[in-house]
Amino acid sequence: VSGACRITCNAGFADCNNNTADGCEVNLNTDAANCGGCGMGCSTVNGTRSCASGACRITCNTGFANCDNDATDGCETNTNTSVSDCGGCGTCAARAAAR
Repeated sequence: VSGACRITCNAGFADCNNNTADGCEVNLNTDAANCGGCGMGCSTVNGTRSCASGACRITCNTGFANCDNDATDGCETNTNTSVSDCGGCGTCAARAAAR
């Protein structure tokens, strides 16, 4: 497009709203709604999300755990009701194997 403003962002920053007037408004290393890339939001499933160094992190709510160690799907395990993860990830499976 001739005459249109273009913007080149510094590493780790992006123009996620495509508005050159506010520049590279997103820090892809710390913004939980745009973690590592525009529109790449971290999960809030049963926890509090954060973004560090462009990777999602999640702090689980009481009674939930991230047993698959995948922050993108949140704290997917209810440790109060899970048959294999009662009280914590893998704890019931470990108890059953020890019997």
